[in-house]
Amino acid sequence: MDLRIDIEISADGAARLTYRYEVLNMTDRPLTRLSRVCGSSTRAAS
Repeated sequence: MDLRIDIEISADGAARLTYRYEVLNMTDRPLTRLSRVCGSSTRAAS
């Protein structure tokens, strides 16, 4: 699995955050769900 995060911030301060996951399915069946676990290292500080 690969994760890519893109952050775009415009001149007026508006921001867009995009997460892109790429997975390799090594089974004969299509994936219907992908569970993601968010660890403490990936959460924004409050």
